[in-house]
Amino acid sequence: MKMLRSALLAFGLLACTLAQASEAQKIEQAKAAARAWLVIADREDYLGSWQQAASLFRHSVMRYDWTNLAVDLRSPLGPVRARILQSAKYATQLPGLPDGEYVILEYRSNFEHHSDAVETVTPMRDTDGTWRVAGYYVD
Repeated sequence: MKMLRSALLAFGLLACTLAQASEAQKIEQAKAAARAWLVIADREDYLGSWQQAASLFRHSVMRYDWTNLAVDLRSPLGPVRARILQSAKYATQLPGLPDGEYVILEYRSNFEHHSDAVETVTPMRDTDGTWRVAGYYVD
């Protein structure tokens, strides 16, 4: 009986470790997707950023609306000078969004005209299994 408890404990610890490793991998994949998407947005290629966004994003915001919104949002800030990741959080439920796999990334960003901005980029695992940006906000 003692051996069985030890085996179950070991199995439980292994399962927790694997779950954490899997979550860490997902966060890394989401960070890579966010970096690629931000490169496009930083080039002011807002149509390209819409095209590379998650299907949820593209179905929620029309292409024309996104390009206008992005210009209004980003143009006053000027070019990005630096961006440092402050936090990354994996979630399967977010308010107002369908259940899925999301990573909320918060960056401390330095723009030419706003030296202390906070950018929130939210990649999600899209319907084809690829991580793509589903949300973007800058404050």
